[in-house]
Amino acid sequence: MMIDHVQINNKIINFKNNNLIYSFVNSVGKTSLLRIILYSIGFSIPSINKFKFNELYLETQIENNDHVYLVRREDNVIDLYVDEVKSESFNKKKDYYKVLSILFGIDNRGLLDNILGCFYFDQEKGWTLLNRGTPISINYFNIEDFINSLNNNYIDNTKNKINELKKDIILYKQAKKLIEANDNLTNNFEMLPNLNDINNRLFKMRIDRNDLNDKLLNLSKVKKDNDNLIELIKKYNIKVKYGNEEIKVTENNICNINSNNSILNYRIMEVKEDLRKKDLEINKLKESIHSKGLLNQKTEIQKIQMLINSTDLNFHNINKMITNSNNDIRRLKKEINVELKNSKVTKDLNELIIKYSKFLNVYDDIINKECPVLEKNLSGYSGANFHKIIFCYKLAYVKYLEKINIILPLIIDSPQTGELSFKNLSLMFDLLKNEFGNHQIIVSSFIDNKEENILKFGSFWNMKKELKNKLLDDLDNTTSNLLV
Repeated sequence: MMIDHVQINNKIINFKNNNLIYSFVNSVGKTSLLRIILYSIGFSIPSINKFKFNELYLETQIENNDHVYLVRREDNVIDLYVDEVKSESFNKKKDYYKVLSILFGIDNRGLLDNILGCFYFDQEKGWTLLNRGTPISINYFNIEDFINSLNNNYIDNTKNKINELKKDIILYKQAKKLIEANDNLTNNFEMLPNLNDINNRLFKMRIDRNDLNDKLLNLSKVKKDNDNLIELIKKYNIKVKYGNEEIKVTENNICNINSNNSILNYRIMEVKEDLRKKDLEINKLKESIHSKGLLNQKTEIQKIQMLINSTDLNFHNINKMITNSNNDIRRLKKEINVELKNSKVTKDLNELIIKYSKFLNVYDDIINKECPVLEKNLSGYSGANFHKIIFCYKLAYVKYLEKINIILPLIIDSPQTGELSFKNLSLMFDLLKNEFGNHQIIVSSFIDNKEENILKFGSFWNMKKELKNKLLDDLDNTTSNLLV
């Protein structure tokens, strides 16, 4: 992905491969500019200082997967153009994943949830986020979810079982409190659904699943037919006559084919997600048929009351159920940890982290050398070395995605902070130069007039822009359209 330019009201800022936005004074809008870029393409990014992003007119043009996308955003309304043809208008709150899926070319919701934490280094939280946490605002990054999304969500069923056990524990604890407060809870319950009712529900769910599967097959067939059509056009060198001129028919001059394919890819992703949810519902109902536990109570309190009124239910038995559930949770978490640790994705990420940590001279500081990507103990990390270790981890995420043809930009806010020396900063940029030459890099930095600063990497930068005035002061209320 390459960000070509961003327009803020009537101001246009162009970008190239390696970009430096800098200032010799603070609070002129460097961080705001980076956040506006992310906000403009659909991410949930909070306004900063006096900027109210939802009051700005924003246009951002990006190139990705051989297509040019123009994104216009005003508040929650997003208009998307694909190769100069309007795709459709979106509502950010309702169509969040749809917009990101089209722009990034990713049909994996779990990966989209974690994508921002891979390539964006926020000045506030970006330099403390290793493998779990919040890169900015309500966005999050979780290494287990990230790896799972790259492994076809293969631990989802186990995670779902853990969540159900946690809910059970909450109910057991509530039941204890209710027993202690009142031994005479009402016994007026609706009858549990009989086995026939449950089987009827299961039958209907299976019909719904078959319908979804048919829809997925049809969409996949349409996509395959579209791809085959494009290949035939390329093969037979078809031309059409327009006046006295013969024009060769190509993928690029067939109206709407690219925007239609983008929408089609997203519909396939939606149906896959609906199928996944339907499978979880079916599995849950099948388990309930064979269980002796409680089924389908209308409210949580009814479930608690049924527990209390069942035979042999007392504090001792409830505590035993809580203990058993906790033991099951620990067992399932160990299973997940083993599966994640043995994953090919995990092993590849570990190799990249170790490679980059040796380049930056922080390999000896990594605590868990056997499986660093799943590290949980961060108490031993601090200072400049922790800064460089975070850099290693996030670059490893981006590099792995490059291997599966997802090329992300690197947006880095304030890389030279805290105790980081110019020598270490130079090493970090040597790593970028050696490993990420085909990724766009956008860096913002405050320069405090020291002789050793980020401007010294002169040949690295294709574009350098100094912000002298506050970015907000350069904007007005007029708008200018780039695409008519």
